Amino acid sequence: MGSQAALGQASLFIPLDDPVYEDIRLAQTLGLLHELHPDRLPYTALEVRRAATGGDHPLVQAVLHALPRSASEAGTGYTGRMGLRAASHRRLDPARPLEDAELYPYLESGLHYLDGRLVARAAFRADAYWDRDPDGLDSVLRAFMRNDQSYVGLAGDRASLHLGRIATHWGLPGGSGLLVSENARSFDALQFRLGNDTWTLTSMLGELDSMTGDGRFTGTAGDDSVRTGSDRRWMSAHRLDWTPSPRFTLSILEAALFSGPNAGLSLKYLNPTQFLVLAVDNRPKNEENNALLGVMITARPDAWLLHAQLMVDDVDLFFGDEPASFAAAVVAEHRVRPRLVMRAHAEAVASRTYNTFQPEGRWLYLQRGIATQFSDYVQTRLGAEFSNAAFNLHIEPYLQGIWQGERDIRQPFRFDDTFATLLVGTVERSLRAAVRVRARRDRGYLILDAGFNRISNDRHISGALRTQPVITFGSGWRWNVGPAN
Repeated sequence: MGSQAALGQASLFIPLDDPVYEDIRLAQTLGLLHELHPDRLPYTALEVRRAATGGDHPLVQAVLHALPRSASEAGTGYTGRMGLRAASHRRLDPARPLEDAELYPYLESGLHYLDGRLVARAAFRADAYWDRDPDGLDSVLRAFMRNDQSYVGLAGDRASLHLGRIATHWGLPGGSGLLVSENARSFDALQFRLGNDTWTLTSMLGELDSMTGDGRFTGTAGDDSVRTGSDRRWMSAHRLDWTPSPRFTLSILEAALFSGPNAGLSLKYLNPTQFLVLAVDNRPKNEENNALLGVMITARPDAWLLHAQLMVDDVDLFFGDEPASFAAAVVAEHRVRPRLVMRAHAEAVASRTYNTFQPEGRWLYLQRGIATQFSDYVQTRLGAEFSNAAFNLHIEPYLQGIWQGERDIRQPFRFDDTFATLLVGTVERSLRAAVRVRARRDRGYLILDAGFNRISNDRHISGALRTQPVITFGSGWRWNVGPAN
């Protein structure tokens, strides 16, 4: 694989909902932290520390200050986070509001051990949103808790191997991941990485929730298996990254969700060098499957961050056997001044994407999308971020539009070809004008997103109009105990 720098010794992963990722993304747009892979998350604390070595920019120093020291130091440590999220509506996404204000406290607590290339972390998270999620299934039945960010792993000079629940996102921090994203709850997976600074192969094999034999997603299919049977569901995903320079990355991605009454740990899907596009339907075919292919490009020329994704679902599209089924997104960010960044984002997901004729093949985990939560939509967003890195204060006014068709990943698949590829039926149109403010000091942070939403054809009822103020708020604090507090 060449003679580039080693991937490094073991370190803790930085959870994907940590606000430090927003600082990292902004730093990369400003021309900093280019050693970090732009769209393969999560990062480890050690990766970020090494990328920030020698950086004296206040934003880089703020990133370093946000990382727990024990997360990359040998020995036994303890890290935790707690906070509160509140919203004037039940869904935390301010662009898609629901009725009723809610408060969602959370607590994450974990012990870890680091010894050279070995890492082990045992952690849990109690989260009220995971209990009352309006889109997904309740995943915290016991005391609002579930294991999360719990894993064991080995990090070698050219490879790493981890087993556990590690939230994964293939896309820009805080942006879309059209194949694998942080939208779903973390699930049990084996993750493997091999390569150097130029070529990297990343692979994961994960166990999803089973479906009852009569086609229901309950999250407790095992309880019903005696009466109805159940179909076990697994996901395999690979990506090959080519990074000829720190400012350009081309990635080829593929994934398959495979399922069946006896589906299990499959050697075919475990092997990261097998092309899934060739493996899923060739004989022997022992399981049902739903496969996706994709390409992702990230470029970081001076004062710019450019990113594009294209996913095709499924590979039959190339042979013209069915209407187009795709997801696409483009991002452009430009540093106008040292403290001002302009942003533009556009995204489209077709009406059939992430769905298939066998319900167990839907791209879902506990009814949350493994990639996006919704399908059959087009959205755009324009914004500007004003930053004061010395005080770690960021203000972003933005304008966001969403055109949402009537199809949904969780609906039964339609076999006829008479409905539109994109934006089916009465299209709900939403426009949001808002400002987002975030600030962090020492070990705490605050995030406020406040604005107005105007929704026409509300709930896909022609002529229905809803206008409402929508506010979300988040605050949190973390702590760290270890050999290097």
